[in-house]
Amino acid sequence: MTNILLVMHRKVAAEAYARAIQEYAGFSAYCEYDYADAAMTAKVRKADITIIEVPESQGRQLAQYVEICAAIRRVRPESKFMLLCSERSREGVQLAVAAMQSKEIDDYVFYDSTLDYFLSKLAVLSTGGTEDLE
Repeated sequence: MTNILLVMHRKVAAEAYARAIQEYAGFSAYCEYDYADAAMTAKVRKADITIIEVPESQGRQLAQYVEICAAIRRVRPESKFMLLCSERSREGVQLAVAAMQSKEIDDYVFYDSTLDYFLSKLAVLSTGGTEDLE
């Protein structure tokens, strides 16, 4: 079974994504709301894929989200990473693209993507792929 970890600031959204992942994709999904605990939770939950929300306003530097991926990679080197960001945040999009090009993450998706698109990206990552589905 594929284990998905959602590291998200918005609890209601995280729970909705987790429910959809479990119901429609058949994966196990766990939520972590404290970014500082993400690496430990990834290790304990044996995360195969970690989705990290890049909130539009939370007071963190954007590069810190990629650093969280690196911290998780140290304890779960086999884990894949997807950033969840706003298409309206120019800096967030640039971060996601740059992180993917430098292979610090495996994929990214925007908040307003359809559920089918989001789940298809997870399916690709769960099979080891990093294909661009756009």
